[in-house]
Amino acid sequence: MAVQLYGMRMSTCARRCLIVLEETGTAYDFHLVNLMKGEHKQPEHLAKNPFGQIPALVDGDLTLFESRAIIRHIAGKKGDLYPEGKTRSLAEVWINAEQAHWNVVDQIVGTVYFGPMMGKPVDQSKVEELRTKLNEVLPIFEKHLAANKYFAGDSFTLADVCYIPYTQYMLNNCEGFKNAFDAYPHLTAWWKSVSGRPAVAKVFSNRKSWPILVLLLPLRDEDLDEDEAEAEEETEREAVEAEETEVHDPPERTRMARMVPGSQSPSWDV
Repeated sequence: MAVQLYGMRMSTCARRCLIVLEETGTAYDFHLVNLMKGEHKQPEHLAKNPFGQIPALVDGDLTLFESRAIIRHIAGKKGDLYPEGKTRSLAEVWINAEQAHWNVVDQIVGTVYFGPMMGKPVDQSKVEELRTKLNEVLPIFEKHLAANKYFAGDSFTLADVCYIPYTQYMLNNCEGFKNAFDAYPHLTAWWKSVSGRPAVAKVFSNRKSWPILVLLLPLRDEDLDEDEAEAEEETEREAVEAEETEVHDPPERTRMARMVPGSQSPSWDV
């Protein structure tokens, strides 16, 4: 039976889940939570995530929220991305490091990319502060990846998945940061390897073939994605798509029910 994922495809946290679902070949139905209509704050969604954020996952009689908990659950059934023993312990170290130290990338994406989408001027002093923080942590990650192909060693794991969504937005969309890895050959090699994986490429490319309705609206501090809630000063988020509900099952079968966002304009979590 397919698991049910609720969210928005452009959401970094939803993308973590989508990558793991694709990597593991897990059958899933994707359901757009129409943030523009405030569906994330309605009782139906609050029953899945009482904080009114996305994503959420329903697997039979089990309901989960928080993307890192969701990906642990999905990968735990298959094993390869979340193996037992030493590799899992190392993966947990670098999952925690992503939350504690890679969050500067989250803030860069919010400040340089998503903020202007919402009509917020770029604060150059903030950008330079974030650049300084990034330059402090990149050598540490570079040193680790000089000795390891992936964050937990020789195998691609959930640790790598956690870094991918915000890194993709920074390197692809943030002016002044697109070359952030140029001085770091091992970070560059890691990114080339993980971004080229078929599951990752599929999650990144899906948005290109769908019509997008971009509504530029301000966010409230209380209306943040689970990751943005962790990053104190992060501003975000994002376009609402006329998105499909799909069923994924190897071999993939698809049904599409196009959903057009409404005209109301509450703030949203992504």
